[in-house]
Amino acid sequence: MARTNEQLLNGELARLITESGIEAAAEQKVGRKRLDVVTTVDGVRVVLEAETGLHKQREAIRDADARLTQGLTSIAFAVCYRDDATVEELGQSDLMWTLRTKPDQVLTSWNTGDVSELAEAVRQSPVEIDDVAAAANLLSQGLDAAVTRLTLTERQRLAVAINLPAITSNKRKDGFVTAAKRGLLVIATAMLFHQRVHSHLPAEAPQGWSHIWPPKSAGACSLNPSTVTQEFDSAWEAILAVDYAPVFESARSALAALPTTNDAGQMLQTLARVVDHVARLVSGMRHDLLGRIFHRVLDTARYDGSFYTSTAAATLLAGLAIREEDCDWSDADAISRLRICDPACGTGTLLMAAAQRISALHQGALQQAGQMSDSDEEALLAETMVEDVLWGYDINITAAHMAASALGMLSPKTQFRNMNIHLAKFGVQGDRAYVGSLEMLHGQLTLEDLPGAVRQIEADDSAGRPEQPPKMDLVIMNPPFTRDSLRYDQFTREEELKLKEHEQLILKGHEFGSAIHLSGTSTPFAVLGDQVLNTETGTLALIMPSVIPTAPSGNGIRQFLAKRFHVETIVSSHDPQRINMSENTNIGEVLIICRRWELDEPKPPTKFYNLAENPATAFDALTLLSQIRRGEQGTFTVQEIESSRIEAGDWNAVNFYSPFLANSTPPPIRTHVLFVA
Repeated sequence: MARTNEQLLNGELARLITESGIEAAAEQKVGRKRLDVVTTVDGVRVVLEAETGLHKQREAIRDADARLTQGLTSIAFAVCYRDDATVEELGQSDLMWTLRTKPDQVLTSWNTGDVSELAEAVRQSPVEIDDVAAAANLLSQGLDAAVTRLTLTERQRLAVAINLPAITSNKRKDGFVTAAKRGLLVIATAMLFHQRVHSHLPAEAPQGWSHIWPPKSAGACSLNPSTVTQEFDSAWEAILAVDYAPVFESARSALAALPTTNDAGQMLQTLARVVDHVARLVSGMRHDLLGRIFHRVLDTARYDGSFYTSTAAATLLAGLAIREEDCDWSDADAISRLRICDPACGTGTLLMAAAQRISALHQGALQQAGQMSDSDEEALLAETMVEDVLWGYDINITAAHMAASALGMLSPKTQFRNMNIHLAKFGVQGDRAYVGSLEMLHGQLTLEDLPGAVRQIEADDSAGRPEQPPKMDLVIMNPPFTRDSLRYDQFTREEELKLKEHEQLILKGHEFGSAIHLSGTSTPFAVLGDQVLNTETGTLALIMPSVIPTAPSGNGIRQFLAKRFHVETIVSSHDPQRINMSENTNIGEVLIICRRWELDEPKPPTKFYNLAENPATAFDALTLLSQIRRGEQGTFTVQEIESSRIEAGDWNAVNFYSPFLANSTPPPIRTHVLFVA
């Protein structure tokens, strides 16, 4: 009888997971083995083995590990239902689970949550077996090898095709090598997406398409070096008849710039093989892979401060910033009215994390309301987020292209009419200097087109017109941070002076310019975030260097944030292996969540979460988020500091893992007020 009840629970669990957008089936027989619940995420089979009774953790782990040993899966979840769990109440009931990827894995912790939280953990689980670092290294090396086979003239032609100048600095010129690598990266990204979307193409040719359908697969296109360029170009032209302009228009422009020689064909064929190997190292086409590859190829962070946000940090920041009470997440119309912006979006990691958080909240809200989500509704939600909700700006052409590409993959079956990923003008043109998104501080942001005619403004408008974004409900960003002496080092001395003079003019004339400390550039973006937010409501979510809450030079921006917002949450890492929240830096960083406060009553204390273990993956970040929301113990300490101390600039609690040490230390911040203009 107990077994029959457990089978019913497994069936209900599979149904609820399917409602969350991940198709699952219960009691599936594979060979002679029966799997409790099985699903596939990004091509990876995920098995859930369940037991009734929260005390049966050992039995659940035994069954999950058996599936790994038997080779039936590479990802297994051990799940425990409550002792009194019923089919009727499973959707509202808590259960426990832990992830297993190796039979001899040392158990770290069990997670407690409802089915929607378990489903999100299942959705993120493939990252536990992916080797993203190896994939990024492999593709970076492949691009290095490819660019050496191009002459200076060919590299220059490739750079011009996607509107990229030579990378220069006051000390060196690299002969269009870096620019050409960016161009080849656009082609490689298109090859990866080609693999991803090929199985999602419609069976019937799109309306108006009269040529061969369906287009060839990426593997078939790369068989012959003498025809590889034409084969990819033809396939991408056909795919464009369906959608995916942000990916394939620029890639076709880059392809057209390459010579039609046998050597160039062999180079593309080799690159296609590298891309195929990369695709085998990761499940699906993930934005964290795009970010790591992008920064390995460019390696310009020390000059432009574009540090890539880790997927774990992005998941944690979005999870803290976007709350269940912020919206009726079951209402697609209510979601469509939200506006979320990253003024320094890079490859779109934070925007993607926000989209995934919204999707998880939407699915969870539907389940609680007893409603089902189908594929059409999921596609509509993706369309709403890409066309209405998510806004991104960046100064880097290739980064903006990859951000648009990543958002385009939120739903491979969906055709997006417009994306709000914009290229902010940056540099010197004639006598006029442009400093990217910071132009918004005086209302004159100037946009440019993404390469390959992927237009982000109306076709009848001229490129380069000023434009301001709508007022935002959430600004989420990892602002650029680098030494003041390096920020414009890629420009000539004359251009650098013009840019710095223009920047000073903008900031000194701003209402809150006194709060900005120019060194490092992250503080002006915090003021920018305040400006583009709704005046009465809104959330500012930041990743900032650890010197902001601790150094005297950061006191101005600390007091600015504390007076303009309720500084709700600050997360810092005390993990000696990972004090940073970005992948390509060793600089200590913190997460800061600030919310508008319009009430007459005093602001609540600020919660400081000091982490002994900084999450390494999105899955780890989801576990941490669950512990924080439920007030459970974890590998972190929590300190609450009253608002008066926060407004005085005393954010000293980030320095101490021990609450006792933090509260017993005299607040040295009082002397920092002397440094504020």
